Amino acid sequence: MGSTLCYLCSAPTSRLIHVKPKWSYAVCSRCGHIALSPLPKTYQELEQWYSAEYYADHELYPDYDTVDSVYDHLVKQRLQQLEALQSAKGRLLDVGCGMGHFLNLAVKNGWEGYGTEISQAAVATARKRFGLNVFAGPLSQAAYPAGYFDVVTYWDVLEHLGAPRDDLRLTYHLMKPDGLLAITMPNKDGVKARIQGERWRFFRPEYGHIMHYSPQTLTTLLQQTGFETVLVKTTGFFNLKWVYNRLSALSRLSVVDVSLSQAQRLADGLMGWLGIGELITLYARRRP
Repeated sequence: MGSTLCYLCSAPTSRLIHVKPKWSYAVCSRCGHIALSPLPKTYQELEQWYSAEYYADHELYPDYDTVDSVYDHLVKQRLQQLEALQSAKGRLLDVGCGMGHFLNLAVKNGWEGYGTEISQAAVATARKRFGLNVFAGPLSQAAYPAGYFDVVTYWDVLEHLGAPRDDLRLTYHLMKPDGLLAITMPNKDGVKARIQGERWRFFRPEYGHIMHYSPQTLTTLLQQTGFETVLVKTTGFFNLKWVYNRLSALSRLSVVDVSLSQAQRLADGLMGWLGIGELITLYARRRP
């Protein structure tokens, strides 16, 4: 343990978060970055986690139709945000595109879309259901030309990578000058993660998260790989309806749903303004 160094700043790690036997995270004593210990050494180790069960039978995504309904609003929101920063449509690469929900919407909206995905089950779905141009394997094996893409997205993907600096350096190489990079992931410094500590859901092995970032450590990683952050925000808080249901069971408290919805929006907005929402959204430009 004493010889383990932080992936981002090379400082010694201060402690381990033990989630299950053979599944632990090392916490940096200087910057607070959190990484699986030991880190996976190959993409073959990662690929075995993302079988058909991960997307279908797994408790995270009960079935494909459920995923469709969950992501319908989300992918529209992501595309709208992206196009507000990159109005001219060109070539878009969705790294770790999963079953292709976002990529499919982007193509329908006029983008020339490409995707990569290490899960063979997800690639088969993306190709069969949507007819998408998806490479089956890691980005490092895709052999795209240099300076090819206007936009590259990592939607809930970077935290799954064991060598994200290598992937981002390659991404830099593949992008046009001033190209736009979009990233989303959970926020390790969010209020929910702070309250729950080692019980935070994203530490659970079934999520397959190799590293955990804050807005600060994510920005540091992008600076190391040639990108300049142009927008970073956090969103999300506790599900207040979940809290209300449990309180009402104890106290017979009654609150109008509309008031609860307003309270949820206010809480989400406040957490985002303070930078301690549960999810990070970051946009960056490729520096010349």
